[in-house]
Amino acid sequence: MLTHQIIRTVNECDEDIYIATEKEQDRNLQILVTKCTRLLSFVECHGLEYKYAPIIIEFGNEIEHHVQRKKNIDHLFEKFWGIEKKVKGKYESVGNLSDLTRA
Repeated sequence: MLTHQIIRTVNECDEDIYIATEKEQDRNLQILVTKCTRLLSFVECHGLEYKYAPIIIEFGNEIEHHVQRKKNIDHLFEKFWGIEKKVKGKYESVGNLSDLTRA
């Protein structure tokens, strides 16, 4: 994962300026947090709070732990997908409805 993004710009004196930002990590963090928020909303909408909310909250704490220690969070996406699969189970919709009309 790219932890820094280099931006090239020009200042008032027509000199090249290079700026390094941690854009990619922030973007991945936003994506992961959004996914967790949506999953928690799904859990609440289906009345599954008591069963799955603690798991999602614990996972959120794990994300926070990684961010505070500036650790790579890429592997947490795999863990999220496992949690999501466990939570949604039978609730997942069919990906391609056109396949059902052919049956």
